[in-house]
Amino acid sequence: MAAGFVRQVLVSAAPGRLILQAPPGVVRWTLAGTSCSVRYTMIKKTVWGGIRGSGGGAGGAACQWAPHLSLGAGGEFYSRGVDFSVIGGKVLPARGVRVRVGLANGATTLFTPHDAMWLEIVQWCGAYNKTSIKTVELIGPRGVMIARKVIKLGARKLKTPQC
Repeated sequence: MAAGFVRQVLVSAAPGRLILQAPPGVVRWTLAGTSCSVRYTMIKKTVWGGIRGSGGGAGGAACQWAPHLSLGAGGEFYSRGVDFSVIGGKVLPARGVRVRVGLANGATTLFTPHDAMWLEIVQWCGAYNKTSIKTVELIGPRGVMIARKVIKLGARKLKTPQC
């Protein structure tokens, strides 16, 4: 698996819960809307060592409603040889907007939130500092930036030198 943004598939979305698979068929990620906690569960055994049914999670700082873009969910997860960074939260307005996440290496992804909730998963290894999440932006219907947050993460310790 290459470092960087992980392809996601929506499993379900409701005002209080967002469930994605990323990578599809391998890991299920759940964002709880009230607490902004995020959990993951391995769906199947993987070539990089993930064991079906194993998982973990991180408590959130509650998804406090900011004027437009709130961040609350997040953390770094290690699963049997693969490291993931996860970030998520809520947006206002709940419809007609998109979220853009930027990495230290300049790569970006743009996606539509589900029921005002969003979650982005990044896999990192090797040149891991280049895949640090650096910015999150809320983009309006006409492509105008509504809000921007700069993410300051602590130094990471690389658990696996290569993927």
